[in-house]
Amino acid sequence: MTTINSTDEAEEALALEVRADQLPLNIIENNTSIDGPASNIVNQLLAHSSTLLVGPRGCGKTHLMRFAWAKSINDVNQPFAIYLSFNRYLRLEPLLRSKSNALDLFHGWILCLCFLGLHEAIEELLARPNPRAEDDLWIEYPKEDLQIIASRLERGGALPHELQATFDSMSLAKLKHAIERIATALHRSRSVILMDDAALTLAPEYLPDFFDLFRALKASNISPKASVYPGTTEYGPRFHVAHEAEEIQAWISVENGQYPELMESIGTKRMSNYMLVPSEIRELLKYVAFGIPRSYLLLLHEFLQTTDQGTQQSRVNTIIDKFIKNKEAEYLSLIQKVPKFSTLIKTGRNLFNTMCTALVEENGVLIPTGEKQFYVGVQESSTRNPYVERMFSLLVEAGLLFGVASSVSHGKERVYERFIPHLAALIRDRAFSEGKGFSAIKVVNNIRLPNTKHPLRRSVSTLLSTSIIDNLKLDMPPCQNCNTPRISDSAKHCHNCGAKLTDPSAFASCMKIELASIPDLTTWQKSKLSSEFSDVKTVGDFMALRDPGTELRRIHRVGKVRATRINQSIEAFVDEFLS
Repeated sequence: MTTINSTDEAEEALALEVRADQLPLNIIENNTSIDGPASNIVNQLLAHSSTLLVGPRGCGKTHLMRFAWAKSINDVNQPFAIYLSFNRYLRLEPLLRSKSNALDLFHGWILCLCFLGLHEAIEELLARPNPRAEDDLWIEYPKEDLQIIASRLERGGALPHELQATFDSMSLAKLKHAIERIATALHRSRSVILMDDAALTLAPEYLPDFFDLFRALKASNISPKASVYPGTTEYGPRFHVAHEAEEIQAWISVENGQYPELMESIGTKRMSNYMLVPSEIRELLKYVAFGIPRSYLLLLHEFLQTTDQGTQQSRVNTIIDKFIKNKEAEYLSLIQKVPKFSTLIKTGRNLFNTMCTALVEENGVLIPTGEKQFYVGVQESSTRNPYVERMFSLLVEAGLLFGVASSVSHGKERVYERFIPHLAALIRDRAFSEGKGFSAIKVVNNIRLPNTKHPLRRSVSTLLSTSIIDNLKLDMPPCQNCNTPRISDSAKHCHNCGAKLTDPSAFASCMKIELASIPDLTTWQKSKLSSEFSDVKTVGDFMALRDPGTELRRIHRVGKVRATRINQSIEAFVDEFLS
């Protein structure tokens, strides 16, 4: 008989704990480190300007946004803040293929989420002692109606007749008027709208409409803020970033002078058993995490879970190797989400490995001299075509490359864009080790050596062969009517039969994934789902259940708590996949 052990329970608890969107707001308030650069980001999120918060998954965008929201609730001198998340946007992707008014439905969905965020902001404010407010905190649309509308749209269903009129009546003007009226009632001079998970990269058809609304929300007393991905978020033809919003980086560089102290503060506040990890291992794992707080917490947890599994050296080596393999697997999973980028993603992995190999060799020469090399400078030249640029941006989005904002020049025609490959890969490949032994302290000391003056300079054609660069392409599917291959990436209709060409659906791909392959589920849960939940095999089957909690409780030894955990793990996987 399969049993649940303490490790299973710990994995379940951690899976829910490290995701900021699943933490209660009071935990965010009391366990968030805003030392140094993080404090500057929070202040900018509450400032009087339109802002784009840029960074890859796991770097803390959600955490910082929700902390800024909590700060505004507790301080009457701050603006009135509304927080909402678009992490379910891709659930509306099928509407693009089934509804002629898909963009109108998407626009209404955004307004619906904004009004829901307004409801939640008021509830949080009124839950605090002695809120400064008048009686003018009403919202035209009941929260329950808005929840039903959002849920129906996300499931692709038709709206109930009695709610269609509500949906049709919502407008941007009404939303802005409600925000201004409520802010006045709360004695706040202005408002900010924190729009999380706004990097709608897997449904680019929606992006221009979203950023049109983002721009239209701006007013003298309303400042929209949106979290986006580096490089891959496309803003559409009518939104010009330099003029419309200020970009701030959420991903803190390992080269930032305050980086070690920031990660130390995060570990101290988020883990009660943090000090059980030896100090030299904590310091090493800070750099393995590569600026991603979620990764740091997971690495620390993994170390504490392997106390009886070999020497400290073997444990650390195993953890680092497993971690970077998981990062690479996460990157390759983009092929499932966006099949048309398959060639770019696979070639990008080879590019990443080549950059790492070059840095390992370079550091082997430099470290004995008292210097190190983090940077690969890639020359901006004619070989960096749009396919090459997209390949780099996908590596940055996945967190495998850290792109430095400023380029460096070496002569009039030699400009280099600098990248830092993921330090976990460099540490695994012994870029900062001397000799055959293992010393966490020595590795950390070598990582902290001063950088050599110039980056390791390369061109794309020296990192990849010319033939590989020439063969970069988008992997567009053939005609769904006659199966004829496309003659160009931009073709709208089949040149053979004339049928309209469509892209594969990331949403449909997600729905086909088997439940037993979801990584956040424990071994025991996967076993139970396979053996006693066999009629529900895929994510799509599960999402179609009318009452998944009740169905899960039919499984032997799955009660309300475990059913909730399984349901949350599956929902979190879908949200992560479709974000």
